[in-house]
Amino acid sequence: NGYTYFHPNDVTEQSSESEIFIASMQTFGSESRISYNLSELETLVLAHSNYLAKFSFSLKDFVDPEKHQYRYKLEGFDPDWIDNGNRNTATYTNLPPGDYVFRVIGANSAGIWNEDGVALAVKVLPPAWLTWWAYCFYAIGVLGLFWTGKKFYDTHAVKEQAVKMAEDMVA
Repeated sequence: NGYTYFHPNDVTEQSSESEIFIASMQTFGSESRISYNLSELETLVLAHSNYLAKFSFSLKDFVDPEKHQYRYKLEGFDPDWIDNGNRNTATYTNLPPGDYVFRVIGANSAGIWNEDGVALAVKVLPPAWLTWWAYCFYAIGVLGLFWTGKKFYDTHAVKEQAVKMAEDMVA
């Protein structure tokens, strides 16, 4: 129903980087699935029972999204950036307790990288038996066992000494 024309000199290439964002995060563990909205979250806190964490991220660029490129890194866990091609998810399993920073950078369809990317602090909590208060409980238990053992030894030593003194008196 018509025609379109353009002059090749009027066509401009995209010259700016596209904004990247972490769209969602899912955890699996303890027979549950939890999804997080990360738009206003500063630190993501995971329990040790969340054995699988899956991050989804995207560029705010709608021109040829199949040409987008992504790299991600979990600082404190990954030694270097992971080149993810055009896949926009990252999955981690059985993360040890600790503090991490999940970072993502991306390139739009014109190949312009957003080197600043986006970052999200991630804290994986230790299991209850590996927390500082559990270690305090363990220390109190060991000290209690040591004290009880010393009391038994002292009682035994006093009885032995009393028996020896009684034998010396009789003899």
